[in-house]
Amino acid sequence: MVALYKDIAKTAENVLRDDYDFSRKLKIKTKASNGVSFTTEGDMASNKAILAKLSGSFTHQSSGVIFKKLQVTTHGRLVTEAEMPNVFTKGLKLTTKVEDGSLAKNANAKRVGVFGWEYQQSNYSVNGSIDLGASTVHKAAVYSFDNVLVGAQAAFNYNKSAVVDHNVALSYRGNDFTASLQTKKKFNALSGSFHHHLSHDTVYSALFNYDLKSGQNTLSVGGRYNADKLTTYAGKVESDGHVSLALVQKIRPFLSLTTSAHVDVKNFDGDAHKFGIGLTLGRYTDQLSDGQPDPTMSETDRYDSMLLTIAQSQRGIEPLLDTVFSFLRRKTDFFTGAEPKVIEDTILKSVRKQSALAEKDQFHKKQQEAEKRKKEEARKKAELEKKQKKEEAANIPPPSPRFEEITDDDDESKPKETATETVTEKAEGEGEDNGPPPVGNGGQTDKYVWTQTLQEAQVNFSVPDGTKSRQVDVDIRAGKLKVGLRGGETFVDGPLYNKVKVDDSFWTLEDGNRVCIYLQKDNQMEWWKTIIQGDVEIDTQKVQPENSKLDDLDRDTRQTVEKMMFDQRQKAMGLPTSDDMQKQEIMQKFMAQHPEMDFSKAKIN
Repeated sequence: MVALYKDIAKTAENVLRDDYDFSRKLKIKTKASNGVSFTTEGDMASNKAILAKLSGSFTHQSSGVIFKKLQVTTHGRLVTEAEMPNVFTKGLKLTTKVEDGSLAKNANAKRVGVFGWEYQQSNYSVNGSIDLGASTVHKAAVYSFDNVLVGAQAAFNYNKSAVVDHNVALSYRGNDFTASLQTKKKFNALSGSFHHHLSHDTVYSALFNYDLKSGQNTLSVGGRYNADKLTTYAGKVESDGHVSLALVQKIRPFLSLTTSAHVDVKNFDGDAHKFGIGLTLGRYTDQLSDGQPDPTMSETDRYDSMLLTIAQSQRGIEPLLDTVFSFLRRKTDFFTGAEPKVIEDTILKSVRKQSALAEKDQFHKKQQEAEKRKKEEARKKAELEKKQKKEEAANIPPPSPRFEEITDDDDESKPKETATETVTEKAEGEGEDNGPPPVGNGGQTDKYVWTQTLQEAQVNFSVPDGTKSRQVDVDIRAGKLKVGLRGGETFVDGPLYNKVKVDDSFWTLEDGNRVCIYLQKDNQMEWWKTIIQGDVEIDTQKVQPENSKLDDLDRDTRQTVEKMMFDQRQKAMGLPTSDDMQKQEIMQKFMAQHPEMDFSKAKIN
């Protein structure tokens, strides 16, 4: 789904905002068996002012209304936030926020009443709201094409009959980064953001604001690093001379301690420094301070402890899956909010994605075994060369036998070759169906190896070791595929054999040396003859309906596919293939067994 206008720079803002709390805070979050969540929190600011909040949230099953927040504070404020997803059609959400400050100690406390709607689709999003307290109507829209987002928003005050705000935004999303530029204050200010995943555990962001009228500007740069599953470090530097640091430490599965410090570098000897400490109990430990999941934490890290507890109590995969789907049926609109075909496609897409990632470990293991064999062969070769040098140094006279022609062998081989040719010609005359089926129902070119099922095709490209995802250039379109390295070689760039579903197709980089493309066929009742039109085609009459996916192939067939990929990578690096290595090994053994023979002038093919 395309992000809303207000969320275009949200990921960068979260990195520079979350967990930087310079007060003393305690937060406890619990959840009752009926699904109602309760949150109790309190904090003491530097001026010793105490603020306590009691909140609740739940979903009204019969109506589908989600009450995100029902909150009362010691300052006399009452807050209600609710939403109703998928109203009338999928993707349409109604929202409301009501805040009453009539009982607040502050006489100037305002009342808030905002009613809005949001509609998000795969290539665009629109939203609007009416703020009764400010007498203002807000509207915004975002459109997506390729990796670019273009958005605009406007606000109209119906009391003044005037447009009080209007701005535009532009955002670009790469493989591991997002950059955006927005106007603010009716084009009188600019705001830029950059968010980058350096690695699985490290993320950093930058925010820049510039006032076109006054010329004033601010810059904030910060990042987060997950040292392990229990410890997260965060830090940021601001252009006004302030440095902030934070440490989040998980003490127990549902207990975390957050410490933060704010240092005024320009006035280091002053008393403007701040220190904060927070203690959180409950499931909140796996979330950020705004209740959103930590973007730098993987899904497995985030939910492992909870899912492990469930899995241990289920005693089997099927009971565990039944529990998950039962939850989706009872607590969400997963089974009622879409057609059965859409539900099945959603589940299959998730399974295929995880299956593709699971292939990584198996392939990595095969690679290690191949590297081990390669090192062992190199060691044996070095020992043999060392032995030969010793013999030459000892002036051992060269033996007289030499390789010329072995007539007997040649005579024996000729009838065999003739017989083979006869059988081959006979088979070709009888028809093409007598040949073996294509491995994995796919094929191989000098650039890639591919397999397929009726529903999808998997294409594997070998890339240099140590390749990063940001170096890979992949463009998947409905009828075209482009794969290559940025600023380097382009492997393929041409029309696909047939159309694919772009939203359900994706790519991954495995082990830093293999790009895997997963193409979801638009026509899922058709076997492809090739991937790119004009490449080598296979005979679709020989395909086998089952065992077409690499993960599902039998052991021998899968080894054949992996051997093809290994040979392709070896050829690209100018190294011997597996067959060449096997022949070399046999020849070296023969030479070692017959030291009396001189192979220096032998012609060996």
